[in-house]
Amino acid sequence: MKHQFLLFISGPALTVLGLLIRYSVARRRFNRRSPFGLQQYRSYNEAVGMRVGEGCAASFGGLLILAGILLTLAVLA
Repeated sequence: MKHQFLLFISGPALTVLGLLIRYSVARRRFNRRSPFGLQQYRSYNEAVGMRVGEGCAASFGGLLILAGILLTLAVLA
């Protein structure tokens, strides 16, 4: 019983955390755009670092969303 309650709470919590991570990555990308729709960086290294870092963060957020949904479904099943 206690185990199910923990899974029931952690599932939506992981989903919300994953959505917040994906939202923050998308917001940073949006705020970096110029009026012409291009992303602006100060250097090539910054551009590469941002793309890799944001790609990893977005993937991690997606995995958290998936894990949260699976945990919630496991409790409901």
